[in-house]
Amino acid sequence: MIILHTTKYSDNSLIIHGYSLDKGRIGLILRGVHTNGGKKRNSWSKGNSISILHPLNIIDVEVYENHKGGMESIKEYSPRFQLNSIRSDITKSSMTMFISELLYRTLVTPEKDELMYDFIVNSILLLEGLTGSAANFHLWFMICYCERLGFAPIGDFGSEFDPFSEEEKNILKELYSGTFAQAMDIQLNAGLRRSIIESIIKYMEYHTGSRIKLNSLPVLQTIFRV
Repeated sequence: MIILHTTKYSDNSLIIHGYSLDKGRIGLILRGVHTNGGKKRNSWSKGNSISILHPLNIIDVEVYENHKGGMESIKEYSPRFQLNSIRSDITKSSMTMFISELLYRTLVTPEKDELMYDFIVNSILLLEGLTGSAANFHLWFMICYCERLGFAPIGDFGSEFDPFSEEEKNILKELYSGTFAQAMDIQLNAGLRRSIIESIIKYMEYHTGSRIKLNSLPVLQTIFRV
């Protein structure tokens, strides 16, 4: 399961919102996060603490069978991959916060989609292995994500909603048409990168029919000002 978001459920429980290969968008309850006195209890996690429940971490989960309906509870969980580079690099970790929030707000259908799941996992692993600048990664991801949702922001928009300037369209095409390495090497200033991402969000709002407010976006923009 890919972790998208965590929500406090009670004094000692969390709801883990995620995206899984076999069920699509799901929510699971993680109980017993704290015992009396605030000490963490990790018996359900094979020795892992809740510290591995970072945005976009990929975990293996075993749940208790629930024959009464409702949300299932996590029995055990463990990390599938060690994403050390993402966790130690503030740029990459901020990128995963932004992407996970974007997915949490927009990837809401409960149906499974194996191609979407594979795309997200492969993208996370690409970010983990990236040794150069990650400044364009979220732009590249958003373009590819829109494509998989069925409305890639590339080509002739015709009479369709078009929030992009000609300069932005040329950059989107360049990000999309080359290799991943080439997309990461494109030189963009902070202002242009910001305008592109804001235009993509407007484009996604048009096609999804819902407002997309991302609290992590200002944090990401602050990092790329330096």
